[in-house]
Amino acid sequence: MQSPADNPTTKISKASRNLRIVQLDISRPAKPRVTGEYLNIRDADNSTDGDWETSSMSWLAPGQLLVEERDGDAPTKHTYFYAVDLRQATNLAGTKWDDLATTHH
Repeated sequence: MQSPADNPTTKISKASRNLRIVQLDISRPAKPRVTGEYLNIRDADNSTDGDWETSSMSWLAPGQLLVEERDGDAPTKHTYFYAVDLRQATNLAGTKWDDLATTHH
């Protein structure tokens, strides 16, 4: 996901560092399905100023991604790349954290 989900509110999501990485099975192109959903926590320095977004991801190896975070207000000045390893990560798909009714307080 490019930006935090607006759950429970847009105001809370704007201050959030939590983004989702969604894994899709596209072996049947007419019927893709979600097979994984993982939490990716944005770098603290990248969440408090500007219009930070995860603008792209590249596959490195099974379960490993290269994730780009950039400041939409100054992308040539503030763009960072992070290696993300999902192989030991918790799959949130189908859990309470994947339910729109779940909020945090």
